[in-house]
Amino acid sequence: MKYTKKYMQELFHYINLELFDNMLDMPYFNVSNYKYTYDAYGWCQDYKGNTFVGIDKTNNPADFFTTMVHELIHVWQVQNDKPMNHKKEFKKWCDKAYEIFY
Repeated sequence: MKYTKKYMQELFHYINLELFDNMLDMPYFNVSNYKYTYDAYGWCQDYKGNTFVGIDKTNNPADFFTTMVHELIHVWQVQNDKPMNHKKEFKKWCDKAYEIFY
């Protein structure tokens, strides 16, 4: 499967609706070979009020989707002035995502 920014935007709309009740503003998306550069499947960064999400294009479809959910939870954290981490708020959203998508 070919991953593009358009595909990421489509996934964003679906996940935003189902998991976040459309409360997220769309971040900027990037698709690249980050796995080999940063040893990660994806990343989220807030820079001067703009949120950026990047996902490794070598992911299989299931990993790509799961990584997108993971990074959008970080987007929620940024857009709600929460610390960007994997603690209580993050786990709460992971549990909700698991109920909805898996």
